[in-house]
Amino acid sequence: MKFSCNVDDFINKLSISTRVLSSKATSPILDGACLVAGDDVLDIICSNGMMSVVSRIDASVEEPGGIVLPGRFLLDVSRRLPQGEVSFSSNAQNFCTIRCRDFNMKMAGRQESDYPRLPVVSSEQYVTLRQSVFRDMINRTAFAMAVDDPRTVLNGCYLEVADGCAKMVALDGFRLAVRKEQADAGEYELKAIIPSKTVYEIAKVLTDDDESEARIMSGGSQMLIDLGTTKVYTKLVEGTYLKYDTLLQGKFVTSIQFDRDEMTSCIERAALIAREGNNKLIVFDVTPEHLTIKANSETSDLSETMFFENRGESMVIAFNVTYVTDVMRALPEGQAVLKLSSPVSSSLVLPLEGDSFAYIMLPVRIGA
Repeated sequence: MKFSCNVDDFINKLSISTRVLSSKATSPILDGACLVAGDDVLDIICSNGMMSVVSRIDASVEEPGGIVLPGRFLLDVSRRLPQGEVSFSSNAQNFCTIRCRDFNMKMAGRQESDYPRLPVVSSEQYVTLRQSVFRDMINRTAFAMAVDDPRTVLNGCYLEVADGCAKMVALDGFRLAVRKEQADAGEYELKAIIPSKTVYEIAKVLTDDDESEARIMSGGSQMLIDLGTTKVYTKLVEGTYLKYDTLLQGKFVTSIQFDRDEMTSCIERAALIAREGNNKLIVFDVTPEHLTIKANSETSDLSETMFFENRGESMVIAFNVTYVTDVMRALPEGQAVLKLSSPVSSSLVLPLEGDSFAYIMLPVRIGA
């Protein structure tokens, strides 16, 4: 193998691929970055056994081939190279020579043929989402994923696409997060549970560029996310996701219309006290005239009243400080509605208009 490419391009794509590398690799070869050169392109492949990332850059290829080099070490070396072109050449003993201007280094590698093969996922049908939208859907729902739940389907985010609508759902038994966006999928329908261990890694690869698109396709137990010069493969959680729609239905007796920023600021002030207490609770004292947020600890006691538009019955209800702050941070700017059934029943947060999101929080029972 022998090729050359731009140093900055190589560092950029190598840094994207190596993000997936695990600090506790299940196999020594999974510590490596697999470089495959051919047809004037270079593919940089990294995998942790659950998820694989392939990044492609233009390269001048003299001899096609491949080699596996230590991934993080290669990235550290590359970041210290001078500007310009860098060349790689390997021999039959899997030693790779790296040259960049006056820099010359030999690095021991492994055979490219020993690296795990990428899964085959059909690209005939796919869903198209803007990368910024896909990233936003993950970031506003993933906090509600379960961790090591015996119900394995909850240990991830559920992506459902049908009738031009994409939904991202996460549920851990105490809270539910649903985010809904329009998607270009034609007649293609997709239902997939993305493992919790890879959800955030996928979000890191996605860009905030509104013009960049992601093509999402699945087959069997695998999903492929095609970002153009970067492709992400991930195993999926097998099983059928819970029927979460039934959780969004209920009889609510109290409704509070609030501004996201105002409510979030108040709750974060209360959270400073609640996190110091033994019970970690934030209490909502709701009347038709106002909403009072309360929190206490062994050394502090906080009460703050806000005058929102409240409808229905008066109620005192408490929430775990982490659950309520996570939901508030996930809300988009603007007005939202908090619906309450009883002090011991799930509460629901919805947009003032439309159905772009829904969040459920299970309250904590407190003494009378």
